[in-house]
This record gives sequence, structure tokens and C-alpha cells, in this order.
Amino acid sequence: MKRWARYSLVIAVVAGVFGFAAGLGFKGAAANGEADGQISRQERNRITRKVQEEMRLVGTILNQVSLAYYEDVDVHELAVAGVKGIMSRLDPYSDFYVVEQDEAAVADLDITVSGTYSGIGATIGYTGEALSIISPMKGSPALRAGLQAGDIIAGIDGTFSRQMSTAKAASLIKGPVGTQVILMIEREGFPEPLEMVITRAQIEVNDVSAAVFAEPGIAYVEIGRFTRNTGQFLIEALKKLQEEQSMEGLILDLRGNPGGMLDEAVAVAEPFLPPGELVVFTRGRIPEMIADLKTREEQFFKGRLVVLVNQGSASASEIVAGVVQDLDRGVIVGRTTFGKGLVQSVGEITEGNRFRLTTGEYFTPSGRNLQRPFIRNPAGRLVVMNPNAPDTTEHALYASRNGRTVSGGGGVVPDIEAKGILGNILLFDLKFRRGMFLRYVNNYVNTRGIEQGSEVKVDDTLLEDFQKWTAEQGFTFETPTEMLFDNLIKTAEAERIAGDISSEIDALQRAIERKKNEMWQESRDKIALELRREFVTKLEGYEAGRLVYMEEDPQFQAAMEVVREEAMYSSILSGTDEERSIGTRLSGTDKPGMEEQEDESSETANTLSTV
Repeated sequence: MKRWARYSLVIAVVAGVFGFAAGLGFKGAAANGEADGQISRQERNRITRKVQEEMRLVGTILNQVSLAYYEDVDVHELAVAGVKGIMSRLDPYSDFYVVEQDEAAVADLDITVSGTYSGIGATIGYTGEALSIISPMKGSPALRAGLQAGDIIAGIDGTFSRQMSTAKAASLIKGPVGTQVILMIEREGFPEPLEMVITRAQIEVNDVSAAVFAEPGIAYVEIGRFTRNTGQFLIEALKKLQEEQSMEGLILDLRGNPGGMLDEAVAVAEPFLPPGELVVFTRGRIPEMIADLKTREEQFFKGRLVVLVNQGSASASEIVAGVVQDLDRGVIVGRTTFGKGLVQSVGEITEGNRFRLTTGEYFTPSGRNLQRPFIRNPAGRLVVMNPNAPDTTEHALYASRNGRTVSGGGGVVPDIEAKGILGNILLFDLKFRRGMFLRYVNNYVNTRGIEQGSEVKVDDTLLEDFQKWTAEQGFTFETPTEMLFDNLIKTAEAERIAGDISSEIDALQRAIERKKNEMWQESRDKIALELRREFVTKLEGYEAGRLVYMEEDPQFQAAMEVVREEAMYSSILSGTDEERSIGTRLSGTDKPGMEEQEDESSETANTLSTV
């Protein structure tokens, strides 16, 4: 695939590349001849003249404001606001980033395109109410220095950082290769902060977060996103697995994977397909968007393949799942994907500022575009329809290679539908809002000197100790009923009728407390699972912890059932098994009173940064 200096084809996070030439048109866009759908030379000239006319209007207004407004204005700030306003009128994926304002977004774009950065090799974010280490990377300076998941970053080079934004902290921790950063670390179980001096290095991002055998002959591979070289890391992981033992089946986990580089989507699909297969094609009005992307290398794995997806699987993930489904190369299990079928072009304009603009669409081999419908929010901006909301849109139907019916628009509908682990507000707050599982495990291990996960028995005694410890840490949670109840009391007090309904209020408060206590009891099995996973992850590594979690994961168990049974696998792909046709649920996991909670590979409210 063609690659350009300073620019790269990217999709989902970013996609396709070009630059503005003299503020008008695209580099290379004036090539002789036009492909289908491209702008003709005559139309291009007409558009250029129209843009120049409108620019005079904008320039006149900006000049008048800067000269005649009653006080001084920042002309650059107004210009940036104008550009952002233009982008806001387009689709949700087109945007303009100013380095000093959008530092985290610019850094993320750069890492996606290059696959490398200079730092300590760790992911940071908030666990509870403090900036923390989410995970140090394998072989990184952070890991060698002894940083652990859950460590609170209290200071960076003498600057207090406990409540600092992840973007600001990332900018301070990163720096030139060979230079040092001093972190002040607060660790559960340690009475005094730890000072760590870490030398920065060039970090190569490896998005293959797990590659392990789930059982003899069945491999499990998880990919977090698609940055530069993800395909190469996948091949290396597959070769290592193959050296350990023969692979009869493989589960590729793309749940919660937001996408990334377009050419890396092709590279990830390539080991599973013969050379010369069309993976995806893109169409748009600039030459770079007229492309048919095919496999080139020899097929590495020919065994049974299952791809796990959910609502957080987007764009490049959907390309991989889509081609696997279209060519009947494997079975898709999980939930319907996000539904992003557009391609963005990303470039640098001036002084490091970046922009991304939707310049095309992508299509799977059957001709499907997977874009979920847009709707306009109250502010008039286009937003993507909620992937969790019922989709009543009539989507076009296509045929797979074996003649199975597949749907276009609205994401990839799995061949086998299976819900993820179900949870509730208590579990969400314990895990994401307050980070209590990780904090408790760190405290337990650090104060007892435990070295092996097998030394810890997660039984009733430990669960009671965990609940007591969370109370000592001031943990509380609020149910949806409680939130409504609080508003009811405020309204009643404002209307001066709270005293008249005091007995009813007391009864409701008691009922809410009973329900919250019941929630603790109802959630014991899932709390135990989270604690087992955290203990094993801390003491034996991420892959071992992932497998512990999979023991109770309905989507993973559904995938294992399919990949184990060759007859079932073949019947699904042949389209002869009506009971397991596309979109059929393998096993019901709905439980009254429980809300679905995506597993940890999905997006959460926590904003993460790589440092």
C-alpha cells in the first residue's frame, strides 16, 4: 500500500491522508483524469472560485472585528473558533485540533500513525479520585522501575499531580529519549510515598494485549486497537503460539477496539486469508480514496476462527469482522458492532495543528457499508445513533460467499449473538468510578508479602473483609432510584410539604437501603470474579488474569463452544443451520433487575493516556 511522508491512511481513530495546498484542494488531487465519483477539473475550478468568494466574506468580518470591536480580541483565537465551527457542521468525525488546546488528541493521532513515542511506557488514568498508573507495558522503563497498576501519581518532577488531567500529566511525563522524569508514587500498603527516577526511552506500541492458549489447541488473541505495526505484532504472536503447540482454533477478541490504521486492518486480516483476497475497498472524491485493498502474504492460519465483537468494536475492527463474515472465513460472536463506515483523512496544517476530515466510505467485499445512521442533536450537530438503542432502520441485505444473508449499515451483526457479563451500578462504581478492586488487591498483596495468586483464596471471609475495607475507605454508591428520591426530597422541601410526607420518605429510605444491601449479596459472585482476576493479574500477568475473567464471560464461552465443535462451526458458515443463523442468540443471559456491563476491554468513562 502506498504510504506518504508525514501522512498515513488511518481509519476509525483516523483514516487516509492528505494536506491542503495553498489552503485550497488536496495534494495530488489535480492528477490528470478523474475516477468515478471524483470531482471533474471544471467542477474543481468552480468550487475553488466559490471558496475564494466566501473567504473574502470571512476575511472582511474578521478584519472588522479585530479593528472595530470595543476591546482587543485575539485574532488567532477567533480564526480557530471559526474553523472548529466549520468542522462542527459536518459529521461527528471531522475535527480541527490546536496543539495547545487539544494536546491529548494530537498525541493520540501521532501515536496511531507512527506506532511509537518517547516516554516511560505506561497507561495512566483515574482509579477512583486520583491520577494513577493503569498498567505499565511489558519490558518498558516503567515496569523496570517497579511501577505497578494502581500506583497513584502524586507528583511529576516536583509538580503536584494527584488531581491533574491525564493530558497534562502525559505531556509532563513524556520527553526526549535518554532524559529522566521523577515520579512521586503513593502505593496501597506503603505508609510513605516512593520516589522513582525513570529514564525515558523510545516506546513501540504493541496493541496485541494477549496471546495465550485458552485450552490445548485453542488460542486466544486480544487486540486493543490498530496502530502502526499491529499486523506485524499479530504475526509474531501467532508464530510464538504455533511454536508452543498446534493451533486447531483461534478466538480473535476485538471487543472494545475503536479502530485505527486502515492498512493495519488489512494486515490483521491477512494471516487468516489467502493472498489476493479483497479485504476492503474505499470510495471518495480524492484519488487516495479510490482503493481496493487486498491481501498479499501467504495465509498463516487456516484453522477454525471466531471473532469476538461488541458495541465498542468500531471501524478497523469492523473491517476485520466484516471480511471474515463476508468470505465465510470464520464465525462472528458477541453484540452488533458500533457502525462506523466512514474514512477520515488526517494532516498537519500549521505549527503542529492537525485536522481530520471525512473524505470517503469503506465497503466490505460483499459491498456493504457499515455506517450507523446519523441523527441531529438539539444543538443541530450530527451524532451517531446510540449503538445500544433499538435500530429500526431498514438496512440493505447482501450475500456472503456461501450465500448467507448479511446486513449493511448499523455495524456488523454477529452470527451468534451473546451478551457480555451483566452487572449493576454497585459493580460499576466499585470497578470504574472508585477502582476499589485494584486498590484492595494492591493493599492486600503489599501488606502480606504474597507472591503467587494461588496463595489467595477468594472466599466468604475475604469478601466480607473487602466490603468492610471499602466502607473504611468511604465508598458509597447511589442507585437510580436513590437519585430520583434525592430530587423528590429537594422538590418537597422547596414546596414545603416534606414534613407532611415524612413517614413516606422514611419508608422509602429504608427500602432503598434494603435494596442496596441486597445488591451487595446479589453481586457476591461477580465481586469474587473481579477480585480473583485482579489477584491473578497482579501476581501472574495480564494474560493469566484475562483467562480467569473469561471463565465467567458468556461471550467467550459462546465462542469456545463454536470453535471447539467443528460440525457446529461448519454448519454456521455453510448457512445450513437455521437455528444458528446470523443474529441468533446462543445462550440467554438476561436477568431481571440487572443492567448489562461491558467487560474491561470496552470503553469506560475514564480517559486514558499513554506516557
